[in-house]
Amino acid sequence: MTSKTFEEEDIWFVRHAESMLNIASHEYRIKHNLPYIWELLCQHKQFLSDVKYNHDFIDCQITPTGRQQCIEARNFFDTIQPDIILVSPL
Repeated sequence: MTSKTFEEEDIWFVRHAESMLNIASHEYRIKHNLPYIWELLCQHKQFLSDVKYNHDFIDCQITPTGRQQCIEARNFFDTIQPDIILVSPL
C-alpha cells in the first residue's frame, strides 16, 4: 500500500469563512431552540425577515474567527503549492 500524496487530480473545496450571518443564524437557532438545519430555519418566516433577508447581513463582514480561518487556509495552501485556484465571485 502506498501513501497518499498531493497530485494533479486532487481537488480542494473551501467554503467561506465564518460571517456575521453565521453568528446571527446561530443565535436565532439557539433562541428558538431549533436544530441547525438550514432548510428548517428557512421555513421560519421570522428567521427569513430577521436574519436571512436582513439587509445588515447581505454581503456582511467576516468575524474575527473567520479572519483566523482565512489565515489558516492560506497557510495550508502555501504548503501544498496548488497549480490553480478557482474562486466564486460571491
